Amino acid sequence: MEKILKVICENYRVSKIDLFSKKRNLQIVKARQMLIYFLHNFYKKNISETAKLTNRNHATIIYTLNKIESEIKIYKDKIKEIENILNDLNSYLIPNEIDLLKMCKNYTNSFI
Repeated sequence: MEKILKVICENYRVSKIDLFSKKRNLQIVKARQMLIYFLHNFYKKNISETAKLTNRNHATIIYTLNKIESEIKIYKDKIKEIENILNDLNSYLIPNEIDLLKMCKNYTNSFI
């Protein structure tokens, strides 16, 4: 969960504290909604788990999921937003070990 929090906080430029607070300004609300969407759809958390993790009630989670699903159908920007977060998340979740090994090998070979 730390990785998704980090990616969402960076993309929306909000702090983790604000994300879990009661604040309701637009940027924080969008970030919070995206966190709920990702926890439910990509991390396969059920509604009660998502509610517990985000300090919200189940009605809020259901409302948020329905809202984002309807926005996806209407706005192409919402799909791009989700794709951007997925790309950022993939870069955190799947480290490219081969490239790291090549870099280490090249670095050590430069001294030989």
